[in-house]
Amino acid sequence: MSDPCQYVISTLEDHSSRLDKEAIILAQAEAGNTEFFEGLRLCYDSMITFGLKLMKTALAYLGVILFALLMALLIALSPVTLQGIHLM
Repeated sequence: MSDPCQYVISTLEDHSSRLDKEAIILAQAEAGNTEFFEGLRLCYDSMITFGLKLMKTALAYLGVILFALLMALLIALSPVTLQGIHLM
C-alpha cells in the first residue's frame, strides 16, 4: 500500500484493541499526518455538509482520485459555492 492514509485505516481494521487503535492514531498525530485527520473531519464532522445524497455514486464516476483533488471537489460542493447543482 503506497497511500499512508489507506495503510492507517487498514492497520486500524487489523487491531481490535482500543489501546492499540489509540496508539496508532497517536503515532499518526505525532508524525503530522494531517491528510488522515482532515479526512476524518470531513467524514465525521456533522457540521460539514456537501448537499449530496449519494456521495458514493458521485465518486464512482471519478474513480480513484488524489486527496488534493477530492478536497478541491468537496470545497466546491460546499453549499456556499455550488448550491443546488446536482452531479447525478
